[in-house]
Amino acid sequence: FSDHRLGGSLLASPLQWAGLGPVTAYNVTLLLSFVVCAVACFALVRALTGRSDAAAIAGLAFGFNPYRMAHIEHLELLLAFGMPLSLLALHRYHETRRVSWLLALAVSILLQGLCSSYYLLFFSIFMGLWILWFMRPGEWRAVLAIAAASLLPVAVLAPIYLRFAEIHRHYGFRREGFEIAFQSADVTSVLTASPMLALWGWTSALNGPEKQTFPGFAIAVLAIVGAVVAWRSRRLESDWTTRW
Repeated sequence: FSDHRLGGSLLASPLQWAGLGPVTAYNVTLLLSFVVCAVACFALVRALTGRSDAAAIAGLAFGFNPYRMAHIEHLELLLAFGMPLSLLALHRYHETRRVSWLLALAVSILLQGLCSSYYLLFFSIFMGLWILWFMRPGEWRAVLAIAAASLLPVAVLAPIYLRFAEIHRHYGFRREGFEIAFQSADVTSVLTASPMLALWGWTSALNGPEKQTFPGFAIAVLAIVGAVVAWRSRRLESDWTTRW
């Protein structure tokens, strides 16, 4: 009844074939999930900014943020490396219009779908917002190409999802509106961390385990400072342009 975790098997199965036991293979896969997520985000931010220092900070924030500890028992939610890789492919295709980056996009989405069905669903919304922000109305051919590359892995994964739907219908599983509201995060969730965190664990009393989305104090401060600096830089640049 849970996620299939086929993506995790890409890491765990070779370890078991090499002679490791299932517990060891699971533990190694869990630890590697932190590393691969950090590396994937590093590659994305390095491509966007051209700076290794900013990319290193972003990689650490994405790969080792407190939110991951709140879901340490959900391996599928720890394997999130497909999303930054998909964004990297999107930006590269936007810049170059090379078909190879569409292929990279399809593979990245497929990997994310194999790891976590939840993130594949959530990320589709983010991709739609990306298209609205970066693509112009006259670039409809490129938008169609992105849509085709995105739907290809969904088609590959369709048999799995159809089986899930069949099981849900068989057992009559459903979520009522009040259940969705009760399980959803609220405005205090960003201030709630996992009780396993040594420094911020005391905030766990604010919310239950499904609502602990604290991103980390350091990264929150860096994001705020970065936004302020960027805003001031643009304002100064605008003032300079207006004067001259």
